[in-house]
Amino acid sequence: MSIRVGFDVDGVIANFNKTFRDTAARIEETAGQDPAHPPTRGLGAAAMKRVWDHISRTPQWWLQLEAYEPEQIERIYRTSRERRWEVYFMTTRPSSAGETTQFQTQWWLEAHRFPMPAVLTVPGSRGEAANALKLDITVDDRLTNCVDIIAASRSKAILVLRREDQIVLDDLLTAAYKHRAAAAYAGHLLPFETFLLAMQIEDHREVMRLREEIDTLRGQLNQLRAPFP
Repeated sequence: MSIRVGFDVDGVIANFNKTFRDTAARIEETAGQDPAHPPTRGLGAAAMKRVWDHISRTPQWWLQLEAYEPEQIERIYRTSRERRWEVYFMTTRPSSAGETTQFQTQWWLEAHRFPMPAVLTVPGSRGEAANALKLDITVDDRLTNCVDIIAASRSKAILVLRREDQIVLDDLLTAAYKHRAAAAYAGHLLPFETFLLAMQIEDHREVMRLREEIDTLRGQLNQLRAPFP
């Protein structure tokens, strides 16, 4: 019996964060940003808008992305043929100039040795999409999407954590360990409680970003306070 498998694209097989950061660094340097302190997660609203405006004007921008493990994309294809899987790739990518987002994603996957990929642009709930497709397994890099998938469909969800997300999760679990006595009274987490944990991870990610930004500003202030030679 064949199974139906859904893969999120960005964060699971395509390294969106790296290309986005590189694009942001080029744009902000042009706009007067200090090249010695390129933007990472600390982009403000105006800078984010500049980057997304640039992406929307750039033909075939989505084809620039690198694959995390290129050989694994081909392996997914071979395995799907051998075991008769039905594979769907799902994405919420906004449009850029040139071909449609769907076509660019299909083109990118074929360039990485996955012929004739089924690509779905999913602007709404990932759980509703998994339910409509009757997926058996869904792979995603966002915990909130995984919770949505489990809550809204019969699909099993696999969470892919890249290193930067693993650091956030480890830091959060270390902080939560301080409250282990109170947590001992809680049995298995309910879906709603899992959702609250997902929200907390997102909040904690923002706190870590703000800490990094504060440390950078402190370093710059210390340089200004240093006596001139």
